[in-house]
Amino acid sequence: MIIKKNAPLYDTLIDGNLLTMKYARILNKEIKDAGFDSMHGVFLEIDDYFQDRIERKTREVRDKILDSFNSIFGTNYTYIVNDNGIINILFGKFHDYQEFVNSYFGIFLLKMFAFEINTKLSEGKDDRINGLSDFIARFVPDYFKTYQEITMKMKFINVIDSC
Repeated sequence: MIIKKNAPLYDTLIDGNLLTMKYARILNKEIKDAGFDSMHGVFLEIDDYFQDRIERKTREVRDKILDSFNSIFGTNYTYIVNDNGIINILFGKFHDYQEFVNSYFGIFLLKMFAFEINTKLSEGKDDRINGLSDFIARFVPDYFKTYQEITMKMKFINVIDSC
């Protein structure tokens, strides 16, 4: 994968109900207004890369990762595998916009957790992803703080490579 720092922002939730699509438009506007358009493009590229990698893990490993993440973050994410072997991570229903935002970024953090990625170390290794931590922290500060604490406690040393 080639990370394109200046990739245009696009609506990432095409398949969703009307409320999901409404919240996606609101989030996209907030991301743009906060000046994180290009970082959102990087975020999406990284997310796709780790989505492909998580699909290669066995069901038992995926279940263990998901159980650990749900326990730490107080989430209740599940997943299904469709007929093509593609994993759809489900975050259930949300009651308000902030819960949607938490889920949107939470799924990304789940993927980082699955591969024991240290986002701060990653930013130091690759200028293209500098600002990723600020981007996530801007929208889900509590989740990101918890992720950083887990990173330190569990000694995550893996970095996002050039994918």
